[in-house]
Amino acid sequence: MKNFSENARPALKRAEFARQFCLGVGIPIVVMGFYDSQTGSFSESWVGGDSSVVAEQFSDLIRATEARLAIHAALQSDSEAGTKFERTMERAIESITVLTDRKFIVGVCNAIGRLRPAMAFRMCNDRDPAARQALVQIGMPYVIQQLTDSLQAQSSWPEGLLETTFQVLSIEFLVVNEQSRIKFDGRQKSCAAAGPSGWVVCNDRLSVSGDKERSNLEEAIRGATSEKKRTSIISVNAQPHVARLVVVTPLAGSDPPLALIMFESPKVDHSKLREQFFGAYGLTRSEGLIAHEILGGKSVAEAAEATNLSLATARSYMKQVFGKTGVHRQGELISLYYTSILPLAHDFDMSQAPRRG
Repeated sequence: MKNFSENARPALKRAEFARQFCLGVGIPIVVMGFYDSQTGSFSESWVGGDSSVVAEQFSDLIRATEARLAIHAALQSDSEAGTKFERTMERAIESITVLTDRKFIVGVCNAIGRLRPAMAFRMCNDRDPAARQALVQIGMPYVIQQLTDSLQAQSSWPEGLLETTFQVLSIEFLVVNEQSRIKFDGRQKSCAAAGPSGWVVCNDRLSVSGDKERSNLEEAIRGATSEKKRTSIISVNAQPHVARLVVVTPLAGSDPPLALIMFESPKVDHSKLREQFFGAYGLTRSEGLIAHEILGGKSVAEAAEATNLSLATARSYMKQVFGKTGVHRQGELISLYYTSILPLAHDFDMSQAPRRG
């Protein structure tokens, strides 16, 4: 399994950029990286400087920057934290804040997920405030781009969570074209036939029972195979009053366009995976209990009843969950959780798959 944090090439490129930045703007030392407000330290950082700078100076700069950012992060409102990484580059750049003290200049952006793009360099006494601001404006877009690329490469999952998916989550899937014709069936043999799974297969075409569900499935497949490449979360009734959440997403690199339909095995225990997911976003135990029920398809009222909490308390916890995960609705929380397994789609090679029809 690829470990993105061990990829040396991006690290070398980042360090070279930091070195060239110092040479280009005439400063002796700079640190850039992604500050984690939960741990109070950089999750990743890289440094650059001229030949006169020693390792101890880099360490001092990193420690001072982390201390300054800890104060800044503590003062931010909840509304500014937890922003999803889909934020555009322009909006991220607009959020750049320049902090100063007696020795250092620190540039930082609003949080993207739980990380804040940041950079810092020694105070330049011969430069006015506008010049210092300009230096931050030059360097920060690079840091923002690096964080955005890193998060997108990991599909929003912190290190280790994708590996846990393969260990814990038994994903069943189907690949269909825009007419719902099955091109590949990745379901377990015991579930491949129609019945309790909720799927109906007729002449190699995928469908479901129930007019509303069938319409939702067809619309989701059209969205995934259209130019919009839309991902949808729908539900399929596997049994009376038992809904199964299903992800319908574009299959990466397919031509003609295909849709990947993913859903969990009925026997899957999500508890371990969800605990790591909740931990990655810093949810408390109470927040996690409510979020667990919501991910299971329940409403807030049903989640409150299942956890023996008042509706007002459950709503309060959900508001906190939304703030920490950067979503605004229950459907978005479900989408964030389930679409986090989408790297599976990018690694799926249709040329090696048995075809149908």
